[in-house]
Amino acid sequence: MSWGNHDLSLGRKKAQIGNLNDALKQSGVIDVPRWREIQRLGDIRNLCGHDGEREPGAEEVRELIDGTAKVIATVF
Repeated sequence: MSWGNHDLSLGRKKAQIGNLNDALKQSGVIDVPRWREIQRLGDIRNLCGHDGEREPGAEEVRELIDGTAKVIATVF
């Protein structure tokens, strides 16, 4: 399956943030620091999209928006 400019295989896994992030790392498209950054963005997204322990702060929401734009521009 092709994701952006990369031919990534997810096998039978769903196209979810964590699975896509892992596939990018395993294929060598991103390094471990970028992988961790994307994991962080996924964690903030989960705070925004799911009932949980707390609501995300304004700074976290800004980090999610800016970080997502950066990943799209540099990885895809």
